[in-house]
Amino acid sequence: MSQRVIKFWQKRSLRFWLTSGLCITVAPLLVFTLVSFTYINSQIIAPLITLSNEQSEIVQPINELQVAILDVSNSITKFTIDGQLSHQEEFTREAQQIDAAFAQLATIHNVGHQQLLSDLNQAKAQ
Repeated sequence: MSQRVIKFWQKRSLRFWLTSGLCITVAPLLVFTLVSFTYINSQIIAPLITLSNEQSEIVQPINELQVAILDVSNSITKFTIDGQLSHQEEFTREAQQIDAAFAQLATIHNVGHQQLLSDLNQAKAQ
């Protein structure tokens, strides 16, 4: 039996030995790559995506508020220059947008505080 095994391995070609050596050399690299990808994805990338989504929920109303304030300023300037009533209508519409942006920001702000307080209470309980 051992002679058969020895002859089997001796009959293998140089191509077989080079291919198997290459596979043995590259296999740990592939395993390390897969393990590190899954670790980095779960421990670093996924929390960053979650955090960026939470921050965008807060930043979006602030950006809308800034744009609405600039639009109000433009409509006031145009009304001062032209005196047309259409600019006054723009002003009231943009003022309503500002109020809506403040309301949206207030609700997000309160939800964020409630979540932080619940996290703090949970940490204190531990």
